[in-house]
Amino acid sequence: QRVAIAGIMAMQPSVMILDEATAMLDPQGRMLVLETVKQLNTQAGVTVIWITHDMQEAVCADRVIVMDHGKVAMDGSPAQVFARAEEVRRLGLTLPPAAEIAGRLRREGFDLPEDILTVGQLKDALCRCLKPHGSMPALAEETQDPAEKKADAPILALKDVSFIYHPGTSYETQALKHIDLEIMPGQFIGLIGHTGCGKSTLVQMLNGLLTPSSGQVCFRGEDIHARGYSQRELCAHVGLVFQNPEYQLFEETVLKDICFGPLNLGKSQEEAEAAAREAMALVGLEERICEKSPFELSGGQMRRCAIAGILAMKPEVLVLDEPAAGLDPHGRQELLEMADRLRRDQGVTIIWSSHAMEDVAAFADRLIVMNEGIIARDGKPKDVFTVPAELEAIGLAAPQTVYLTQGLKLKGIDLGRDALTTEEACSLLLHYHQMNGGGTDAV
Repeated sequence: QRVAIAGIMAMQPSVMILDEATAMLDPQGRMLVLETVKQLNTQAGVTVIWITHDMQEAVCADRVIVMDHGKVAMDGSPAQVFARAEEVRRLGLTLPPAAEIAGRLRREGFDLPEDILTVGQLKDALCRCLKPHGSMPALAEETQDPAEKKADAPILALKDVSFIYHPGTSYETQALKHIDLEIMPGQFIGLIGHTGCGKSTLVQMLNGLLTPSSGQVCFRGEDIHARGYSQRELCAHVGLVFQNPEYQLFEETVLKDICFGPLNLGKSQEEAEAAAREAMALVGLEERICEKSPFELSGGQMRRCAIAGILAMKPEVLVLDEPAAGLDPHGRQELLEMADRLRRDQGVTIIWSSHAMEDVAAFADRLIVMNEGIIARDGKPKDVFTVPAELEAIGLAAPQTVYLTQGLKLKGIDLGRDALTTEEACSLLLHYHQMNGGGTDAV
């Protein structure tokens, strides 16, 4: 992706149009591209049109144009556009995290400027209206998720797994290095790492698409590459949704596409259609589109259709490799909530590979951090994300709310713990304000 962008830059155009140019990049790769393009704009006078679903990227512009159904719905500076919060939400978008938090706090009586867009601006404004105090007793953390049950045995296990692409050639690359990993039933795992760290290779190991160069991959204790093991049966238990899942679509109609998996597993046409309709309901697709071509659907619908094709086989594990890249904020949230419902209501184990730190912070109960083919960190999000320097050293970043709470702590405003989401940040700030005589009883 960066090579393609560099190829355009090398021609020194007077106008550059970048359509979701950073959708598949890790946080530092995204920032590098954004900073380079901004330099071209400010120093070389290149006009830049940056098409994005990332509101934090939109903040960097000097003009924001919001499109809706082929028309210009909003047009102004970032501050002017995001000040119209309800209109932004109505158009299926979100506010930048700092603007979201500032808006909620203003409604609770905080004296904050209307034009806050960045974490730095929010931190400075909060320092002016909050009293520094020693370490605060924080709000009690949420109790254990009822879906997070202790299991005696892992559903998937990698034992000393290594993988080499093009072995014995000048292109030889070791993608995985002696990976040991156990995945327990019912977990929602966020898999993160810089571009090229081995995430996609790892997830393709889980349902047998790739065979380890050495080591074992086991499903419920059985080596999936042992002689006589049924790969077809494994695909029914471990479903994989690729990057750009709409590329998995190929049939004439939506219903036929979703039925394809169950039919291949030996289900009758009637059984396959029942499973397909059930899967469509799970992902929020209406039955009226059954006879439509999958290629007539919107981008978000195509993704849900591809996921429904996997869910129709009733897998115990659902592996999603960057499934939300390029989706608008509303579509991304719907997809995450759908995966979380599957985990909570049906006990499906979710493995969500992503470059979006805010997404996994909000939904995952376990984070696995990949770096150069090894597992660099493995733990709860609150433990992994509260050490931003370690993540930045390997090309990642923490959620914006972590930088906010840690920045406030350096100014003597200790909220008791780091916030991983905007909701948590608001709760901690309101709690701090109340405990320090802020005059509000809203917690």
